[in-house]
Amino acid sequence: MKANSLVSKIQKMGGTASLISEKRTDYDGRPWTKHEVVGELKGYDIHMDDLEASFFTVRHESKRDHFDPGSDYNPGGFRFCYRLSDLEQFAQGVAA
Repeated sequence: MKANSLVSKIQKMGGTASLISEKRTDYDGRPWTKHEVVGELKGYDIHMDDLEASFFTVRHESKRDHFDPGSDYNPGGFRFCYRLSDLEQFAQGVAA
């Protein structure tokens, strides 16, 4: 999945999104750059942690900073999406 395509799709659906690049240094002192997509669409937070990722995560804004220590499966309430078309359900506000 291309990060620019995800940003563009979110924006076309009326949301906001941006591609963020941050320079870092690894443990051996070598520089590298972390890239990620951060967005919002109709009350849902969207995040793609790496430009090489084959998925992005979506979760309702009410779950921000939420962690359920009793849940081993998905403590943060994330939904994993693998296609840009997966955004349609969130744009319509009908995600179950």
